[in-house]
Amino acid sequence: MTDKRTLQPGDAPVVAALAAHRSRRRAGFHVPGHKAGAAYGSDPDAASWLGAAGAYDATELPGLDDLHAPTGAIEQAQALAAQCFGARRTYFLVGGSTVGNLAAIHAAAGPGELLVMQRDAHKSAIHALMLLGAGAVFVLPEADEELGLYGGVSAAAIARALDEHPEAKAVFVTSPNYYGIAADIGAIAETAHARGKALIVDEAHGAHFGRHPRFPKSALQQGADVVIQSTHKMLPALTMSAMLHVGSDRIPHERIEAYLRMLQSSSPSYLILASLDWARRELHTRGEELFAEALHAIDGLGEALRATTGGRFGVKTTADPLKPLLYDGAGEWTGYELAERLAEVGIYTEMANESYVVLACSAATSTEEIGRLLSTLQEFASRFPAKKKEIQQNFSNMYALGALSLSAPVYFKAEDAISAARPDERRFIPWEEAAGETCAEMVIPYPPGIPILLPGEKITREVASAALRLREQGASVQGVRDRSLRMIGVRKEP
Repeated sequence: MTDKRTLQPGDAPVVAALAAHRSRRRAGFHVPGHKAGAAYGSDPDAASWLGAAGAYDATELPGLDDLHAPTGAIEQAQALAAQCFGARRTYFLVGGSTVGNLAAIHAAAGPGELLVMQRDAHKSAIHALMLLGAGAVFVLPEADEELGLYGGVSAAAIARALDEHPEAKAVFVTSPNYYGIAADIGAIAETAHARGKALIVDEAHGAHFGRHPRFPKSALQQGADVVIQSTHKMLPALTMSAMLHVGSDRIPHERIEAYLRMLQSSSPSYLILASLDWARRELHTRGEELFAEALHAIDGLGEALRATTGGRFGVKTTADPLKPLLYDGAGEWTGYELAERLAEVGIYTEMANESYVVLACSAATSTEEIGRLLSTLQEFASRFPAKKKEIQQNFSNMYALGALSLSAPVYFKAEDAISAARPDERRFIPWEEAAGETCAEMVIPYPPGIPILLPGEKITREVASAALRLREQGASVQGVRDRSLRMIGVRKEP
């Protein structure tokens, strides 16, 4: 085992191991088949980037360690990550926060057992319940009326759910959400622990929390027991890079490890592992300074838009200053339309809804990028002046979620995840006729990946109306056979 006292924040053990391996004179009779990038040499363009990456795309060779049984560089890198984030143990994930959510939920509950879960959880949490054959008591998040969005779930709501269902094994919440709105994790942790329950936090969008005075405290700092972070979302790591942090022994780490061995690839990407190691080193050694330029540039955006577009465009902020919400103050362009117009001129944004475009900034966001966005919006304001004399926007994006109540736990089974393969159990009807029917599909606007309907939920008029609005706005939807949202699969009556 690695002695953590020998490690320094400036070390990057996986990065160093790959560099050392690359420098050796060698002949490779092992996977991957591109042979350290040599296969791309016939194409100068491919060689310039695939070949360069391939040179470090290795496998479990001497000196490179093994993610599923680490004793060297990977163990050291995970130990440094635990030190950096304040965890008892940290595990590198090569399947995004998705695999962390799957493993944590499997480790916390068994088939037929119950969790208390925030209703707007990511689809991976619902998939975990389906694969496990477990159930959930769903808790609705609080409404943020000013923003017109769902916010975090409250400790009081968690308390009510646990008091009504003391058999629940753990609590699963999401904080922050896609819009940067954070829950009071400290209060939720106290609530759960007072009732003998573990708290799992999907902190996919908050890997940077607790690293700057302007950011909320991290879930680990507030007492969460297991925390899953998508390092790639807000920190400088490659796509699919994530970490799972263990903050206590309420969920045995041995169970988490066992499920990670089953759920993660047996051929993990060393490029992803190295990027996790490097991102941690940057955060560990640079601290607050890492975010200084981005925060400075973002801070000036709102005032600059007011001054140069006359309020035609503006931004709203949440608990996370790296997630400004851009909107058309005249209410003439929806968030979807504004995002599309920006994409047409090469400015790509994270996601949109009816009112907002989410600008996912990070430590790597530059003053130049913010300046280009500002000048583009100034040009839009000039080319497309508001038709209305009064600037007005209706911020209302709280789609009705499912019709489940706290008093009715919902149990899932694996068949729910593959209902599309069972046409004999469902029929398709127009969304206009769907109210009152039982849904047979997951309806998942993506991004953000939050289901507005789950298999077994009753389709209310409010949810049907939300789906029709999504159709009108051209939103991308997963989980349904008819992605145009003309028809919805509902369960056949027995």
